[in-house]
Formats: sequence, C-alpha cells, structure tokens
Amino acid sequence: MSLLPGSAFLGEESGRSEAYDQAQYHWIVDPIDGTRDFSRWMPEWAVIIALQYKGEVVLWFSYLPVIDEMVYAMKGWWAWCNGEKIQVTPRKLSESFICHERHKYFMRDGNYEALLEVCEKADYYKSDRTRSYHYLAQGKTDAAISPLNYMYEIAPYMLIIQEAWGKVSQLTGEKITEEYTNALFTNGACHDEIVEIFSKDR
Repeated sequence: MSLLPGSAFLGEESGRSEAYDQAQYHWIVDPIDGTRDFSRWMPEWAVIIALQYKGEVVLWFSYLPVIDEMVYAMKGWWAWCNGEKIQVTPRKLSESFICHERHKYFMRDGNYEALLEVCEKADYYKSDRTRSYHYLAQGKTDAAISPLNYMYEIAPYMLIIQEAWGKVSQLTGEKITEEYTNALFTNGACHDEIVEIFSKDR
C-alpha cells in the first residue's frame, strides 16, 4: 500500500490482502461498523480505520459521520474525541451504565444468564454496540460487553479503551486472542466484578 509500503490490509468486506501473514503492518478497515443502523438511516454507525504493528493496534480512528464525532488514539498518546482528551470513569458495578450486544449472541455463546446477572447488579443497562465504545472512552458509560466477534471488529477498540485508561479482556479475564474473541471493555473499576460473574460455573 502506498501510504505505508509493505503493509497489508484486513477488511470486513474484502478479507485479508495478499501477503498478509508476512507483513508487519496491517491496516484494519471497517467502512460501515453498524450496518443495520446505517441501513435504517439511524446515526450510530461509524467508519473505522486502525493500524496494527506485529499484532498490536498502534493507531485508531472511529468516525461517526452523521453526528460528526471522531474518536481516535495512538499508542502512548492518550485517547481523544474531536480534539479533547477523554478518559473512563472510576464507577463500580453498582453505579455503572452497561452497554451490551444483542441478547441472541449471549444465548448462542452460553453467557446469557451471566449477562442478566451483570445487568441486575448495574445501575442501568442498554443494548448498543458501535457507539458504546465511544461512550465508554468518554466516561459516559462504564462497560461494553460483546461476545462472538471477529478480531477486526474489536482489535481497534482495544487501543482506544486502553489509552483512555480502561481495561480490556475476554469475558472471563483472559487476554483476547484471534482464536477467541469475546470481549469485555470496562473503566477498570468494575472489570473484576464482571469477570467474576462470567467466570461462574452455570
């Protein structure tokens, strides 16, 4: 690619470009994150571009064109929204506003009962996806829970949450990998409480 010679490309529609496995730099692009919102003329869809180096996202942009909101981060340089620094909150689970993916995904993954328990213990919750990561990084919400993801969908968001001083893991606390990509993004303060709930034998 001319912008960064020797880099490769990973996209939702196009898949991996040639020589993807050999490249150290990978561009991750999702031109419409939130396809259903987009198709119904709803504003909460985003254009996502991220740069990955040796498997780690180092640069990330997420733009919501309808409301002109740009959230972005570079590794080691904080998280930003439209030119202003942003940061997560210190709220515990009982005070938290939780965003989560659709119920059917948790049912499919066997985590629906755990999701219900988290929501019962939280102050408030709603089903949301694309903009939930923006809200979390800005301190408007406190956790975003998403099972059954493709890595290209969640890898970019990992950087923005970490640069906003949040925490990222699998639902049961392990590191997110390409092989298993359920994801828990939080403010850090409520993270262990949620991990404990999802780690229970049911």
